[in-house]
Amino acid sequence: MAPHPQTPGFQLPRSPRRPAHGDGAAPSPTRAAGAALRPGTIQTLVAPRHTRCQPHSARLRVVLLRDASGSMKGQKAREASQATNALYHELRQVPTGAQVRCGVIDFSDTAILIQSLTSLDACPVRLEDLQADGGTNITDALRLAGRILTEPQDCHDVVILFSDGEDTCGDAPDDPIEAAADLKQRGILLLTVAYGDDADLTTLEAIATSTRHCYRRTVGAEALKQFLGHVGRTLTHTILHGTDPTQTLANL
Repeated sequence: MAPHPQTPGFQLPRSPRRPAHGDGAAPSPTRAAGAALRPGTIQTLVAPRHTRCQPHSARLRVVLLRDASGSMKGQKAREASQATNALYHELRQVPTGAQVRCGVIDFSDTAILIQSLTSLDACPVRLEDLQADGGTNITDALRLAGRILTEPQDCHDVVILFSDGEDTCGDAPDDPIEAAADLKQRGILLLTVAYGDDADLTTLEAIATSTRHCYRRTVGAEALKQFLGHVGRTLTHTILHGTDPTQTLANL
């Protein structure tokens, strides 16, 4: 029979000695700083808890430049109003918390600020219809867009220019291209839509971030409406997923 623990000469078995950190062994990952484990204790390892990812906090500013010159009178103005409202509608579909602001500039002889950069939550349900008359001052519109877009901070800035003609009010033919170059240097994405056969495609391609960001649309109102709505969906989708829309928009 084994001796009773109180029997003289009986010794409790010693626990194996744990190597100290100074012995060259790596510290145990299960041991809290400064705490030692008692012999015979079992420690449960708990995996670190991962917090649920929050939706991307989008920061997007969009300025629409709409051609309101005399050549847009009548059916063209109605079609342009419907199409730009389709784009505007898609921008308004972003969830609460997405920091998306929109501004609108109409241009004829001069550029007029129709809507300053405003959070979509505070924007009207639809944009005002175009009131077409006068010349085509693309240069003034681009410069005004540059003034209302202050320096971005972790923010995507996009200017969308819609025109059916050529700049008729600038001091020199290259004025709109130079105005666009100033925006590009600030990292602003420039999209242009050439509407109709009379649009100055050469200038609109030079204004755009690249020729692939200049879209030519000579077909009917419904196709134009669907296309600009697609541009709006693409912008909101890429921004909400934390990606740069530049490449995606080049492939439309």
